[in-house]
Amino acid sequence: TVNPTPVASTDGSWSDYRIAVRLRSNDSKSVGVMFRYRDNNNYYRFVWNRQAQSRRLEKVENGVATVLAEDSVGYITGRAYSVEIMAQGAALAIAIDGAQIFTVTDSSFTNGTIGLYSAANQGSSFDDVVVADLATGAVLLSDDFNDGDLNGWTVVDQPANSGTSAWS
Repeated sequence: TVNPTPVASTDGSWSDYRIAVRLRSNDSKSVGVMFRYRDNNNYYRFVWNRQAQSRRLEKVENGVATVLAEDSVGYITGRAYSVEIMAQGAALAIAIDGAQIFTVTDSSFTNGTIGLYSAANQGSSFDDVVVADLATGAVLLSDDFNDGDLNGWTVVDQPANSGTSAWS
């Protein structure tokens, strides 16, 4: 299975931040957001799957995924959702359309960039990505993808030997 991820090209020093993104899927497989992304083997990930009827907050540490929070809710195909992720110190929170769904404490990763996640999902769509520093309110990243390209993003296919993804 190819898990392609556009990762924001930053120096990885972001620590306490809020991510806002609109996501939608016209498919039924996994879609989500990675944060405090350090490399292919170390990050947090919110992943949502319609087919499995699940939402999960995961930690991937040294390549091993651990579920930090989970429920049994799938997304509605074709509907756009506002997803907000807050990472402040060890506090991690996920909200969808303004309703908080997960709040956990985990101090494994204190900094890193973000990524947009899709696995075996040809209908994934991401828009209006904004990352803001929690201490200052400064916008660290803002991309509405209206320019039609992925400038400022690096596409990472996981595992690398499974083929190439097609992001546009």
